[in-house]
Parts: sequence; structure tokens; C-alpha cells
Amino acid sequence: MHMPAGALRPGTSSVYFDFETLYTTPAFLTALGDPCGFSLVATSAGQEVGDFGRIYLNGSNVSPNARGYNVAAIRTADQMTVQSFDTHLDPSASDSMAAFLKKLPPGQLIAVAAADEASMNLGDSAVDALHHIGAQTDLRTKFRWSHAVIGTTDAASNTALEAESELAPVTVSLGPAITEPEVAAAFRWIRFDAD
Repeated sequence: MHMPAGALRPGTSSVYFDFETLYTTPAFLTALGDPCGFSLVATSAGQEVGDFGRIYLNGSNVSPNARGYNVAAIRTADQMTVQSFDTHLDPSASDSMAAFLKKLPPGQLIAVAAADEASMNLGDSAVDALHHIGAQTDLRTKFRWSHAVIGTTDAASNTALEAESELAPVTVSLGPAITEPEVAAAFRWIRFDAD
């Protein structure tokens, strides 16, 4: 793209893109030739930095977005089981989450996103279950931290896509990180040079 002289000024400049066509996320991924064939995004924010736990499959949020851990077990783009576990206030949520994860078949794709606060009643059983999907983080001493994971059942610890933070939202993705059901374009990078 060529920018005419004088289009960029010192300070903040705005650039707007207008597109004639929107594509559904699956059609867009097919056109891209994406080897994954789908987009899975887990994004989390503790209470002070956004208060959400979202899981996007092909651009659609499938998460209950409830306090504690939101978990999606994905078989196909149309077949999944999604639950939330209030590991902040519910003393039984940790064992319930562990039981949910442990009953899934080996190799099951799992996305996890904590919202608000997930540490207060988080117990050994849930932490161990998260480690069995490849996660490494233990939130038990991390009040209101953000935590997102994409892993598979029966995975070795520290093999999942995982992010955590005390001070910022976090995101992990498998395939392109698409958070809308329709997409117009994809950019690898954009560079503007003043003439």
C-alpha cells in the first residue's frame, strides 16, 4: 500500500480499512489454506483487568463466561461439551472440574479460560486435572489472576498452550486467533513509510 506524502503526521494517525466482502470463519480458513482447519482461542481476564473467560471456536464464543474456570471439550466444530466451575466460592467445584476432565477420552482437545477469580476454592484435584491436559500453572496462591489453556487429555505437564498474568488479560490460540464469526481479511504485518 502506498501512502501519499503528508498522509502521516507526527503523533497519532488513523488508518481505516473498508472491505466489500465478509466470509464466515470456516470459509475464510479454507481460503487461507490453514492446516489446522479451525480457530480455537481461549482468553482470560481476572476481575480487575477485564473479568472474562471466553472460548472462541471458529469465531463464536462458546464459553458460559462465568466466575471460576470455563472449560470446553471439543470433539468437532459442532460437537462439544462446555461447563463452568466456580472454584472461587463453591467448595465442590474443584472436584467437579477434575471429574469432568478425567472422564474425557485420551487426546480430547480442551480449552480453559478463568474469569473473575478462580483460586479461592481451587483444590489439588482440579490442579492435577489441569496438569493432565498439559498445563503447568497452579492458581491457588494467585488471587484474581488471568489463566488460559489449550491442551489435550492425558498430555504431559507443560505441553499445553498456556498463559497467565496477575496484571493483564491473556490469550492462547490454536490456528489463527479469530474472535468474530465473520472475517474480512488477514494481515501478517503492515508497514507505513512516509515519503
